[in-house]
Amino acid sequence: MKPTFIITLSIVPKKEIDIYQGNPGKFYNIKGSDIFYDIHFPIVWALENLSNDNHDTGPNNCEECQLNGYYNGVFIGYCVECAHKFNYTRGNGLYAYGVELTEKSTLSSYIMNNNLSDENSMWNTYLKDIYFDMIGDKYMENNNINNIVNNNDTFNKIDDAMEKGYISIRNNKTKQ
Repeated sequence: MKPTFIITLSIVPKKEIDIYQGNPGKFYNIKGSDIFYDIHFPIVWALENLSNDNHDTGPNNCEECQLNGYYNGVFIGYCVECAHKFNYTRGNGLYAYGVELTEKSTLSSYIMNNNLSDENSMWNTYLKDIYFDMIGDKYMENNNINNIVNNNDTFNKIDDAMEKGYISIRNNKTKQ
């Protein structure tokens, strides 16, 4: 089943967002952009992603965000490099599909910034109490599967990092 359009809202002069109900989650799109954001992703950040001020960050301009920042077809968070550019005020950064860095990750040691903390995690801020089975739309994800999921290198990195305890994946938390 395709996502269902819910409503268009005017948010700032000359900017409108369309809100959709997917299967399972709600998400939005800023008209004029081809990016769909999880309903919990801050709209202010999404608007900044469209501006020239952040021309090298976010899903519009960063290949790592395009690869790692999505789940079920919607953007949920910044990649590691963009998170670093924002001084970890917008999460710790996604290393792979749905996988965010943690304080214990040796991957975080190359960043050399003491602002990386579990407290800043997207799962402890704007996605607090949100689970993978509440995000995005499975239909949209299936349409993008070759671009995002079918990357064997990414999955090999995830498996290696999980075995060594460097990262944790939130998908073990689903709504009961």
